[in-house]
Amino acid sequence: MSGTATIGLTRDQMASRAALDIPDGAYVNLGIGIPELVAKYVPDGREVIYHTENGLLGMGP
Repeated sequence: MSGTATIGLTRDQMASRAALDIPDGAYVNLGIGIPELVAKYVPDGREVIYHTENGLLGMGP
C-alpha cells in the first residue's frame, strides 16, 4: 500500500508528549511497553522518582 499516510503518533512521540506532563518531584509508575519509553523523554533537570511494575522504587537515572 504505497502512498498511504500514517495516522496517529509513533510510540516515541506518545512517550515524549506524556513525559512533558510529569511535574518536577513526581513519583511515576512505569508500566510495560510505551510507559517504559516515557523515562527516556523526561526533560533534563526535572527530578522524577520511578517505580517499576515489579515493585522496585528509585530505579533508573
